[in-house]
Amino acid sequence: TACAEATAGPGTALPDAVEAADIPAGLTASFSLLPLSVPSASVRETFEAYAKRIPEDLAKSFDCTFNGIEASLTASSAHLPHFLWLRRVSKNSSSDPDPKEPAPENSDGLVVFRTQRSFSGSFCEVLHFSLTTPSWRDDLGPAIQACTSFIFDTAPVSSVRAVLQYSVVEDGKFKILPDVERPFKSLGFRWSRLSNSSDGRRLQVVERTRSADRGDPKLPEELLDLKVASFLVLPLLDGARPASSSANGGEEEEEAQTSSFGGNCLLQAECLRRHALAEKDDPKPPGVNGEAAGGDSTSSVVEELYRKLKRHSTLQMVKSTAGTKASILAEEGGQFEGLADNAFPEDSAQALCGSFQLALNWRHSTISSAPGFLNVEIHATGGAADDVIFLETEDENIDVSIWKISEEIAGYTQDKLYRHCLEKIKSSPPTKVGDDRPFDIVKLPECKLSLAGSTSAPPDHLCSQAFGRPFHQLEVALSSRKPAPGVLIPSAPDSTKAFELDRPFLMCAWHDKIEDVEVPLFVAVIDPKAA
Repeated sequence: TACAEATAGPGTALPDAVEAADIPAGLTASFSLLPLSVPSASVRETFEAYAKRIPEDLAKSFDCTFNGIEASLTASSAHLPHFLWLRRVSKNSSSDPDPKEPAPENSDGLVVFRTQRSFSGSFCEVLHFSLTTPSWRDDLGPAIQACTSFIFDTAPVSSVRAVLQYSVVEDGKFKILPDVERPFKSLGFRWSRLSNSSDGRRLQVVERTRSADRGDPKLPEELLDLKVASFLVLPLLDGARPASSSANGGEEEEEAQTSSFGGNCLLQAECLRRHALAEKDDPKPPGVNGEAAGGDSTSSVVEELYRKLKRHSTLQMVKSTAGTKASILAEEGGQFEGLADNAFPEDSAQALCGSFQLALNWRHSTISSAPGFLNVEIHATGGAADDVIFLETEDENIDVSIWKISEEIAGYTQDKLYRHCLEKIKSSPPTKVGDDRPFDIVKLPECKLSLAGSTSAPPDHLCSQAFGRPFHQLEVALSSRKPAPGVLIPSAPDSTKAFELDRPFLMCAWHDKIEDVEVPLFVAVIDPKAA
């Protein structure tokens, strides 16, 4: 079995063996961690060949079957398990005494873990941990220390969780083997909870939190496939809006909107709902059948959303506040710190500000052979020509849609771009999945976009307050992250049919829980040639 190069992320290369740290006082040895390098289809065979060498008492204290690992192999790409061999390094040896490449028949141990997310943050779940050394009782402490240090060095997690099994020990009592429990406690692991497995095993979860007091490093930056940050500044006017800023300003208003940038109608409508205080007595706009005058003005989409959201619960993902520029930028949590300096108009002392951010990983992806690209599995296609592709993310409520567009559509203003999205999705729902898909993957380019501009002001008839022209800012980052150390990359399909992004395309995200609102979370036009 060959040893793969370990990589922690773009620009961060680790050597083939993750070298053992300085051996702490009182420990007789330390361990190097080396990535397992076998095809995904062979990992069970490799694991079971190794597991035969685990000492009996140790095998009773951990889950040493492949069952618990197997389910994790179908997880999303960002949370696939890491498989790392352990190699013992004696305290009295300046070099590795065993130059052989690690394999089931000679490895000193194995750790398998994956990162998980919860409402309180990310943590590392240890799926398997074992040693095969004759002196395993003395080696447990150094091995646990090496694994914990490696995880905190490379993974953006706040804690490490391990599961210890109860068994009948030498004194006849049913408990955790003291020789196993002791080193975990001495290295800062604390009792978290007790549980029973479906097959009747008694389990104890222990957890160690990242702590600077123990010398743990700072949380490394999490490498995500897709980051989106959307900001809005809506100036509050003391009196009536000047005629030139009217929402029904015709051609002048149309020119004020930034082409190839859709702004964020959902963000604007939600902020208005929260902070506009009250509608006027006559909420109907001056137009036919309640439609905003001006036809394609931005306010028409925002107004429709405003009314829909009045019947909807608060959108938790949206952060909003009202105040002066200084008070908004000092908002606790720093959720508005990404705003450009020119976001606030000089003639407005007060403003309404909103933001929301998405941090997502694709559910299934592989590294592309072409530098700067990520192969993302297509979940479904839609449209008569299968020209719309649907991508799954780790968040089961959020999906992303992509389709190629013409230069004319790429230059649409906010309202036109949003209406194009709605019409396209309604006419092209996902219809082909699995083997029926004409495409397996799409190669997404690594890119960072920063789009900003003004759009139409809310119409006078909508709210009791007068607003100036809003400033929108959208940041979109697509990453082509590299695999983390020890992650087994799924085998590529025998026949890969790629959806080619050979011209500008439109990307938008949809949230299931606001499906009735019928609006994307964001809209962005991306040109792969400029990425």
